[in-house]
Amino acid sequence: MNNDISEAAYNPDRLLLKVLEELSPFRYFYLYLFFLVFIVAYILGFYIEDYLGITKFSQSMILASPQVKLVNDVTLIFEIFIFLIMLLKYTFVGLDIRTQYLFKKYERYYQSTHDVKNNRHLIVLLCSLVLLIFIYMRYQMFIFTDGGNISSIRKLLNGPDFFLYLYMILGFLMNLFFFICAIYCLELRKHVTNRYFN
Repeated sequence: MNNDISEAAYNPDRLLLKVLEELSPFRYFYLYLFFLVFIVAYILGFYIEDYLGITKFSQSMILASPQVKLVNDVTLIFEIFIFLIMLLKYTFVGLDIRTQYLFKKYERYYQSTHDVKNNRHLIVLLCSLVLLIFIYMRYQMFIFTDGGNISSIRKLLNGPDFFLYLYMILGFLMNLFFFICAIYCLELRKHVTNRYFN
């Protein structure tokens, strides 16, 4: 365990993984749970023939099967639920003190090896906000708009459902990565110090 901590101190990828692990009840829990929910929704889709959709986007997918609409709704709503739980855990519980120390150690190392600008604190904050805006934009598009009937979506719906399901899975993985990166930036921001004024 100690080797893991010392290696993570200077490796941002390992710090990202530690953030994911600490915001989950156990390692990769939310990934497994997402795929379980995805598979259950997919199987239930075979038995539900008159599902019209809950979200505005699913309701607007005229060419989609009830199964595609169900999987789309369930996975998107479940994603939001996962991210809210993770955000609440980070807000009210935070990261382990050892992980906070690793962030502090990483920031000291970064500042000693790079020419740090005076506005690094602001840049890290803006980075986390941009990542959260990307996540919001995806949900805005695929939940609250009636974009399910635009020409590019209609072309996708005319093809095999495999590509739709693949897009849903990749969309979740992309949003999960962006979310973990945003939390990483928010945590890193706490440890950014301006060496010119210390």
